[in-house]
Amino acid sequence: IFAETFIPAVLMIKPVKRIGQKSKFIMKLSKRAKKHIIKRGNERKDTLYNIFLFFCGSRPRMFVFMIFLVVVSVFGVRKVKIESSMINYFPPDSQLRQDIDYVDDRFAGTNLIFMLVDGPKVTDENGNFLDENGIPVMNKDGKFLDVNGNIIKKSDGRHFVLVEGSMKDPDILEAVDGLQENIQSKFPYIGKIVSFPTLIKRMNQVLHAPSAEAVAVSSSSGYSDYFGSDDFGFDSGSDFGDFGDFGDFGDFGETEDSSDEDEMLPGYVDPNVEYVKKLNSTLTVDEGFKLLSSAYAEAGGKNASLDDVVKVLERKLNYKGTDYYEIPFDEAKYGYKQHAALKNIVGNFLSMLSDKETLGRWANDPQNENVLNPNRLRVQLVSRSNSSSDIEKVIRECNSYAKNHFPEGYTISFTGKGELETVMTEMVFSSQIQSLIISLLSVFVVIAISFRSILAGLLGAIPLSLTILLNYWTMGTLGISLDLVTSIIASVAVGIGIDYTIHFLETYRMERAKTSDVHAAARRTFKSSGTGILTNAVAVGLGFLVLCLSRFMVLRYIGILVAIVMFTSSMLAMTILPGFLTNFDPKFSRPKVEPTEDLGATEDLIEKPEEKK
Repeated sequence: IFAETFIPAVLMIKPVKRIGQKSKFIMKLSKRAKKHIIKRGNERKDTLYNIFLFFCGSRPRMFVFMIFLVVVSVFGVRKVKIESSMINYFPPDSQLRQDIDYVDDRFAGTNLIFMLVDGPKVTDENGNFLDENGIPVMNKDGKFLDVNGNIIKKSDGRHFVLVEGSMKDPDILEAVDGLQENIQSKFPYIGKIVSFPTLIKRMNQVLHAPSAEAVAVSSSSGYSDYFGSDDFGFDSGSDFGDFGDFGDFGDFGETEDSSDEDEMLPGYVDPNVEYVKKLNSTLTVDEGFKLLSSAYAEAGGKNASLDDVVKVLERKLNYKGTDYYEIPFDEAKYGYKQHAALKNIVGNFLSMLSDKETLGRWANDPQNENVLNPNRLRVQLVSRSNSSSDIEKVIRECNSYAKNHFPEGYTISFTGKGELETVMTEMVFSSQIQSLIISLLSVFVVIAISFRSILAGLLGAIPLSLTILLNYWTMGTLGISLDLVTSIIASVAVGIGIDYTIHFLETYRMERAKTSDVHAAARRTFKSSGTGILTNAVAVGLGFLVLCLSRFMVLRYIGILVAIVMFTSSMLAMTILPGFLTNFDPKFSRPKVEPTEDLGATEDLIEKPEEKK
C-alpha cells in the first residue's frame, strides 16, 4: 500500500525539469560499471540474459538443469536433522553451553525425562472405565460417555480411577526395572535412572545386609529378626538419600494383604543365616579357589572383567546385601507359597517410610490419602545428550518395551524437558509439511487467477519448489538443523520467490505483447526487470546477513539461509521462467492478437554510450 501511495506522492515533490537527471556521483559509478559491460565498441553484454541462455536456453539444457538441482537437493535433504533442543541456540563458546557440556561429560547429565507408569483402570462388570464416583467415563470400545451413559465425541472432563495398590505388584515393578536395564544398555548417553523400583531394591538390599555380629534366627514371617545394621543410610553410589531412622519395627511380615502363616513355606529358613555363617567362617584355600572359579565362569570367563568377577563374588556372599538388590520376585527365596503374596514385602517397605514426601516423589502424590497403596509411579531418566532425536529414540524404545513386557492394563506416558522438545520436533516436521503445501497451493491459486491460466500457476510454483529444495540442501550440507525457528525459512522462500516470479511473468507478458519474437521479449524483460530483481535480492540478502553477528546460533543460521534463499529464488526466477516462456511460448503469455508491427524485433536493444550534450 505504501509503495502505491507514499512513494508516488514523494516523487511528485521533485520538479519536472530535474526528472531524469543523474547526480555526478552516480554518473561516475555508471561510467566505471560500463567499462565492464561494454564489448566491441558500442555492444552491451547482457549478463543476466546470457546466464539464462547458458542454463535454460534450450529445452535439453533446461530439463538437465532442473534434474540436476533436484538430484543434488535430495542428497542434501537426507542429511537434514530435525532438532528442537534449546541448547543448540547458544554458540559452543558461550558460558552456558560450556557449563552444560562440563556436567554432561563428568556427571549423569543435565537433560531430564520423566516417565509415568499408570496402573490398570477401575472397571465395572461390563468393562466400562469408571470415574471416582463409580460412573462410566469410557466404554470398552474406547468411546467417551457422559454421566447418563450416552456416547459423546469428546471427554467431559472426568478422569479415570486407577486400581489402588496396583504398583505394589512385583510383576510391574520387575517389568519397570527390566525397562530401566534395557534402556541403559542400549543408550550409553542415559547416565542415570531413578525410580520407585530403585527405591524398593535399595530398601530390600539394606534390610537384608548380613552382619557378623547379628544372630540370625529363622522367622516365620519370611524375614530374620535382625536388620544387619542400625544404619539405613546409603553409600556414595546410592541413587537415593538417607532413609533416616526407621525405629524398631520388630516383625513387619504382616500387612493387611497377608494371610499370616498360611502364605509361608513350611520350614523356610532365611538365606541370610547361611550368609552370616560364611562371613563368620574362614574359607580354606580350596574353598576360596572354588568360589573364585565359580564367580569367574559366571561373570563370563575370559571375556569378563575384574569388576564383573567382583560383583558376582559380592552377590554370592551377599556382601552388604548385594544379592537382595532386586525386586522381590522369587517367592521361594522369600519364603512364600504364592507369587501374589510378594506384594506383602513391598507393602511392608512402604509402611516403613514415615516420610510421605519422600515416597511421593516416586509414587502417588503425597497429598493422596492412599500414598501407601500407590497406583502410579514415576521414573526419572537423566541424559547426557541434549539432542531431541536421541530422546525420541529412548521414548520409542520405552513404549515398545512396555507394550511387550508390561502386565495387561499398565500404561506409560512421558513429561519433562526432554519430552517437550521431542513433541516440538514432531510438531515442527508435521507443521512444516502442512505449511509448505498450503503455501505452494496459495501461490498456485494467486498466479493462476492473476494470469487466468492453470499452467501459469504450475509454472510459478516450479521455481519456488526448487528454491525450497535448495534451502534444505543448504541446511543438510552446512549441518543446520530444522527446528522451531529455521523451519520458517521455507515459508519465507515462498513469500520472497512469488514476488520475483510475478514480477518477471508480468513484465514478460507486457513485452511479449509488443513482439512475436520470444527471445526479444525475454531480453527486453531482463533489461527492464532483471536488474531490479537482482538489486532487490542482493540488498535484502545483505540486510539479513547482519544477523550473522548475533550471539544466538539460530539467528546466524537465519541470516545465512535467507541470504541464500534471496539469491536462489531470484536466479531461478530469471532462468527457469524465461526457459519455459521462450521454449514453449505458452498461451497465457501471448497477447490475444499478435502485434502487427514487430516492435521488439526492430527496436535496438543494445544500449549505446550517452552522447555529450
